[in-house]
Amino acid sequence: MTYKKVLSFAIICTCLVMIFITLAPDTFSSAKTANISTNPSATPKVSELIVTRQDKSKAIITTVPEGPESTPVKEENYIVSCNKDFFDDIYHKDTKERISNFHNYLEKSNTPKDKLAFILLANNTQQTSALDLLHSYLIEHPNNRLASIELIGHCSQNIEHSACNQELFVQAGKVDGNNAALWFQIANFHAASGDKQATLNAINKANKASQFDDYYYQRLSLFMNVSKGTLDLSEPLKAVTGIGILAATPIRITAITKFCTAIDNLTVEEKQACLMLGEQLDKRGKSLLYNAIGIAIQATIYQSEQNDELSAQVEARKSDFYNPEKIKLHNSAGDLMIADEKLFQYWLSNAVNYGEVKAANLLIKEAISLSKNPDYNPCANE
Repeated sequence: MTYKKVLSFAIICTCLVMIFITLAPDTFSSAKTANISTNPSATPKVSELIVTRQDKSKAIITTVPEGPESTPVKEENYIVSCNKDFFDDIYHKDTKERISNFHNYLEKSNTPKDKLAFILLANNTQQTSALDLLHSYLIEHPNNRLASIELIGHCSQNIEHSACNQELFVQAGKVDGNNAALWFQIANFHAASGDKQATLNAINKANKASQFDDYYYQRLSLFMNVSKGTLDLSEPLKAVTGIGILAATPIRITAITKFCTAIDNLTVEEKQACLMLGEQLDKRGKSLLYNAIGIAIQATIYQSEQNDELSAQVEARKSDFYNPEKIKLHNSAGDLMIADEKLFQYWLSNAVNYGEVKAANLLIKEAISLSKNPDYNPCANE
């Protein structure tokens, strides 16, 4: 399996979520978190994540059409394509060792960014869980929003942990209270603990918040930032490694998804709150997975109400996400941005600021624009 295929899988897997989440939202959410063990020492380190992702991609990648290796005639949507050798050649035989050295560097560093990167990217040490590390980190850096929302996500799977208490939620609310994604994570925690009223209260706060930022792509941005001058890999391989790690990062939203799609257990008030939450996730979520969850919640509620008109609108939006031609263009543009460091940074900046969907659209547009230049050749080692 080439790194090109690993990258392709990382890019398109979020598009395929539309199919899985509609058919079985609980199954998909569980699949995202299936590799999270209750034993902290069982969670893979940074050096293992890209290899793990490569193995997992084998079962799925063959079912998804890839863009052509080359296009003889430059059509309107033509995107430059590096050949197979380019992606094979960026891999170093000692990549795992270099990533392991980077992991050790982060573990020993005392800078706030490096310490957070170690927790998020390595996920654990042999002695201490990520939850405990995040709790300690927030004691030192209580205003870090990414660490806060990540800790609450971990708490939803460790609801009895002493760090997972009302004090944590109050502090997070002070720092990031206008962020719907924060309250969505808090709602997920309460749903996991079985507190329906607290879940509803958190959903209502999410619906009233004017911003939505799950900080998903800030994880990749952090990786790229702390790896400058410290991770001895080429820029293309560094980008592939970062995307692989990000793609393997679980999003902990199973409990709230179950809560809002278990229609028979919802009151009229809870159903309406969940419907509004679904709209929030659909229209404002920066991660495609959040968009997909939002669409699934809306579809489930509209179908239960036999609202054919709104159900059709949701189905149309789902179809717009899963557009085979757009996936092929995104696939090709994604390959190109690995070869072109500036294009990669352009995409990542847009993903952080505007979200996954808009970033993908802008990436495709920019890749097509760059490809119109006959002198454009980012495949430097061809």
